[in-house]
Amino acid sequence: MSLDEVGVACTYSEAADLVGELAEEPGSHLHAAVRGWSEPMSRLERDTRQLAQAVLNFLRAKDAPWIDLGWPWPDPDAVSEEEREALMDQLKQRSAFRD
Repeated sequence: MSLDEVGVACTYSEAADLVGELAEEPGSHLHAAVRGWSEPMSRLERDTRQLAQAVLNFLRAKDAPWIDLGWPWPDPDAVSEEEREALMDQLKQRSAFRD
């Protein structure tokens, strides 16, 4: 369906609901783009990759390097120390479990 058909083939609210569902589906390009992923990945693909990585690492030689099949989402360690400190300060200010 093209944007020209919204309001004719389906209602605007139905189109908005469909886009909302698409944004929640990890296998969609919209979901990946909104979350900053490099590629979409369905739940099945995620689980399969995780299982394959676990099996490959279990069967690898003991002196071989760890096998990482990679993930489409950004690396959480890519946050700078300054950003991490600012986020921790913000968390401490908002936390219900303060010192």
